[in-house]
Amino acid sequence: PFIRDIFMGPDTPTNQARLASYYQSILHTNPADVWIKVTEKATGKIVGASNWRVHMGAVPEHEEEDLGWEWLEGDEEKTKKVKEVIGGIAETRRKLFTEPYCRKLGSFLPHNLMRTVLVVIGVFTNTIAELHICFTDPEYQRRGIGSMMLQWGCDLADHLFLPSWVEASPTGNFLYRKHGYKDVD
Repeated sequence: PFIRDIFMGPDTPTNQARLASYYQSILHTNPADVWIKVTEKATGKIVGASNWRVHMGAVPEHEEEDLGWEWLEGDEEKTKKVKEVIGGIAETRRKLFTEPYCRKLGSFLPHNLMRTVLVVIGVFTNTIAELHICFTDPEYQRRGIGSMMLQWGCDLADHLFLPSWVEASPTGNFLYRKHGYKDVD
């Protein structure tokens, strides 16, 4: 419930409309944004969706994502807690999207090779396929929908020769590990 409060707000019709509008605006303004959906054939009902962000030119700055947080207005304690969590996530993204590559390879290289290696590594640290959102309707979980969406993104990253990244909740971590992702932090 706390994660839902942070990223999506309350499960109300008004807030769902606000959230849909927010993600539509991102889809239309962010060229890295790619949404896929899974529908039930018989009814056409959306039973799962995922949002991949395919950063081909540069990894984003990972500043705090401004979701508006209208649902937190008037609750200063909760707003402070939410902003701390979001800030921590942004800091972890900044650290893990770039530093480990340079640090691990750079530490054992002769000084004259360092510049060349960092340029080559820059190719990898400036492009990435990031699974931003992945969800399945609870009534349809454990039917392979999450795996299908994850495999789609992994295949895309492989075809584009991109590393991929996902931040997992405890619930989703099993799925991501099943597809070869490893815990970094």
